[in-house]
Amino acid sequence: MSKIQLKAVNVSKTFKKKIIFSNVNLEIYEGDSIAILGRNGKGKTLLLNILAGSQEPDKGYIELFNNDPQHPWDHIGYLEQQGKRVNNIKVKDFLAVVQLTLLTKEAQENYQDLIELLAIENIFNTKIASLSGGEKQKLAILQLFLNKPKIIFLDELYNNLDYFIRENLVKYILEYKEKYNATLLFVSHHKEEILRLATRIWLLEDSSIKVNTNDIEGFFKEDNKNNIFI
Repeated sequence: MSKIQLKAVNVSKTFKKKIIFSNVNLEIYEGDSIAILGRNGKGKTLLLNILAGSQEPDKGYIELFNNDPQHPWDHIGYLEQQGKRVNNIKVKDFLAVVQLTLLTKEAQENYQDLIELLAIENIFNTKIASLSGGEKQKLAILQLFLNKPKIIFLDELYNNLDYFIRENLVKYILEYKEKYNATLLFVSHHKEEILRLATRIWLLEDSSIKVNTNDIEGFFKEDNKNNIFI
């Protein structure tokens, strides 16, 4: 039986006096790949923030790995829409510091694979402040996977990335999940990304998870009625 990796217990959150979700209870298992869907303003990113530990719920709590290991939040990787990064240095100088943390041959090989996959060598001499949104996204993705997270949170992975990078990245994520039995939760407006990565869909509506299904293709059938959520 798969292990519970993350549990949300009676989680509630309001924003500007509006109830975003109320008494949400969720169990996420090792190896799950869950797409969080919903109309704009329904709290998809807010829920992801709370599950990833970057925001506190008003009520309830999040439990990771059944409170084991000792520092559970160290095993979380979160790709946010607006990442924070030092801006006044060149990419190559930033990466030189990153490389100091790569203590194993496997980590060094993974670094080289990601540099090539994300075409980061093309921006080595550019200051981070001058990077485009897509280029900053690539750096954030690199950092995320170098940390070998057990649970991966992605908020709009495809943002500002070209088709070639998207294709290679999806393949990398699927291989990573299989190799490490990692758990994935993501918010996306891209049907293709959802169909390729998700094994389960949560539909956030009316302050709760209205749909919790592993029938991904069925969710989008019936005259594409659910495409309004993408």
